[in-house]
Amino acid sequence: SSGQVVALYVRSNRRVGEAPWADDSAELDYAARLNCVLPPEIRVLAWAPVDDAFDARFSAKYRVYRYYFLRGSLDLARMRQAASAFVGMHDMRNFCKADTEKVHSFVRTLTNFDVTPVAGPFAADAPDDACGHDARLQLCAFTIKGRAFLWHQVRCMVSVLFLVGRGLEPPEVVSRLLDVEAQPGKPQYSMASELPLVLQEIGYEPSIAWHCATPPTQALASSALKTFCDTSINLAYVSTLLAAVTGAAPSEQWWPAMGHMPGGGDRYSNSKVSRGGESLYIPLLRRSRNPPLVLRSLAELRA
Repeated sequence: SSGQVVALYVRSNRRVGEAPWADDSAELDYAARLNCVLPPEIRVLAWAPVDDAFDARFSAKYRVYRYYFLRGSLDLARMRQAASAFVGMHDMRNFCKADTEKVHSFVRTLTNFDVTPVAGPFAADAPDDACGHDARLQLCAFTIKGRAFLWHQVRCMVSVLFLVGRGLEPPEVVSRLLDVEAQPGKPQYSMASELPLVLQEIGYEPSIAWHCATPPTQALASSALKTFCDTSINLAYVSTLLAAVTGAAPSEQWWPAMGHMPGGGDRYSNSKVSRGGESLYIPLLRRSRNPPLVLRSLAELRA
């Protein structure tokens, strides 16, 4: 996470019963004090006074997630077409890991769903390196904005979009799975990996006055710069190794075999074998399904 928010009670320089201050300049430097006891990879960037009714989770007006992936052989245009169907208010029961004990509505609203290349050292127009910057090595990201999300919703949506990008599913499969009357049971498919998923931002009422502190920001920037330098060195080494082994860039046939690559971890993707011994993909809408959530919930209650 790069934008997590927590709420907690702390002591204050303002005495009990004292009228609110015009500003908080005389308040304790919470960011500096907390950062003194936190590990370097966790930094408090700002703090804000809130009333007792504030809840870091339920007071949020929106959340923004990013999911990073290498382009590989994925068709971004098909993925954008499929992702556009998620925007709006939908019943997302076929795109989450259901928890019927805690969730009573699977309706969620997404206001934005982008599929874009990521600008930076991995962009397509970056200078040539040992791998020749094959377009398949381009770093891309899903950027998803909504008020609230179900358990593993992002990872399930991304998993289906990877299947669309690989040409295994049509873009219309998203709209069909969102029609829960026609598709009342979730098809069995694997979720995308959790490693590339980042909670980027949480938005609240503009009336919340954040107090930013420069020293914590500098400390975080120094830590991030060190990580960037270390990662860049490792990238250069791996790029050289990859070029030596392959002579250029990964072969097209290697991408689906990499379990950590987009779409490479779906154990249902190649679960049938044709007469000639060639693996045959099973479309989502033809796979085994979980029982409809209402029926499964009643069964849980009887148990």
